[in-house]
Amino acid sequence: MTGKTSIPRRILLDINLLFNDFLFRNPTYARSQTNIEIKNRLFANQAMNYIRQQRHFNTFVADFSVAKMISLMDSIKVKKEMQIEEIQGLVDKNTIVSLGGNLIKNTLEEFKNNALVKDMEDALQFTVSRKHKCTHIVTFNKKDFDPFDVQVVLPSKVRGIL
Repeated sequence: MTGKTSIPRRILLDINLLFNDFLFRNPTYARSQTNIEIKNRLFANQAMNYIRQQRHFNTFVADFSVAKMISLMDSIKVKKEMQIEEIQGLVDKNTIVSLGGNLIKNTLEEFKNNALVKDMEDALQFTVSRKHKCTHIVTFNKKDFDPFDVQVVLPSKVRGIL
């Protein structure tokens, strides 16, 4: 009997995707409502819904993204109960990746030694994705990841690529 076994895709979820999805689901917290921001929130929500429904994806979120999410929710005065629910959902539905000293050192080396890398946070996301053998990063900042050897997927393209 012959058959194909599919290898689960390992996907790193960037903070911008997570926060835009949150704002789509909770529009009362969105401070600005430009057309592009509304469109990005919709794409983030559609991408996250698709990823959540697919059982063959392993999703990863860096612990610093969780901390940044908490900080962003604090800055827009999200109620305590909603923050708990949101962060609990991230923890329950994703593998939370701890940075640790070596990942930070590796990020610093990547940032120092790759002249094309302009953003240390992107270098950190890439380093996390490489360590955990992620096949894709879902983010709105596709061009920021051009210097790295990783497949980047825009939220609007998730269904077509993943």
